[in-house]
Amino acid sequence: MSTPTLPSPADAATSAGVRIVPLDDMALVRAAARLIDRVWSTSDLMRSNLIRAVEQAGGYATAALEEGSGDVVGTSVAFLASHEVDGHHLPTLHSHITCADVRSRGVGLALKVHQREWSAARGIVAVTWTFDPLVARNAWFNLGKLGATGREYLVNHYGAMDDGINAGDESDRLLAWWPSGIGDTAGQAGPLGRDGSAAPDLAAVRLLDVGTAGEAVRSPVAVDASSVLLEVRVPPNIEATRRADPDLAMRWRIAVRETMGQAMASGHRATGMRRDGTYLLTPAAAVSEGVGR
Repeated sequence: MSTPTLPSPADAATSAGVRIVPLDDMALVRAAARLIDRVWSTSDLMRSNLIRAVEQAGGYATAALEEGSGDVVGTSVAFLASHEVDGHHLPTLHSHITCADVRSRGVGLALKVHQREWSAARGIVAVTWTFDPLVARNAWFNLGKLGATGREYLVNHYGAMDDGINAGDESDRLLAWWPSGIGDTAGQAGPLGRDGSAAPDLAAVRLLDVGTAGEAVRSPVAVDASSVLLEVRVPPNIEATRRADPDLAMRWRIAVRETMGQAMASGHRATGMRRDGTYLLTPAAAVSEGVGR
């Protein structure tokens, strides 16, 4: 797969009109905690004392400050972690929360590329985080724009959640794996083009599609899940579906779990996302973790 060309942290911050600073001041920490609660429409999702502890213990805790006003318009909190790859436990950074007050301005991108550079400077081989596989725009950002890989499908990972975004749903998540660039910088090597499309000489089997009434339509075709490229399409706006038809949203949750989830449990990785909401799933043997030793 072609690795996306990403801006430097300095260029990304300039483009977004922000400065990325460490959360080493309690006034900033409290502002970041309030921002997190606004984005998730809840309270005390991540307490200020916990953010402070992560930063003090050597984890990653930053804020994106609006140039001029100095207002906190984005934040990211991540803790030091370890993941197993080929029998080796490797140092990673697990990004628990990254959010911005504004969309489509590049604040989230500025935070992520800063996080990646921060990790590389400390010998950390990859950044990981979880995201809802049903939220197509997040999947496009994570897999299509950043070039991360969906490494695992985690069923109801956080249990029941009561914030304004996730209440009433089950918390299935994909674990994103994003090499920091140290060691083998090839990253993922799935058979995908720059736009997330399959190479022309590879046939793909679509496991799940969107029907004319917005329903989940499963393929009746039985496939050898270990050796073929698979496609799973999700609805364009699951948040709107949850509000309008919670039962349909739950049927989508089960359909994605029983197609994508089972394929990934059988050895696939999510290596790409088309702009129409279609995941590309590649056999793990064809995917590099991007962490040379």
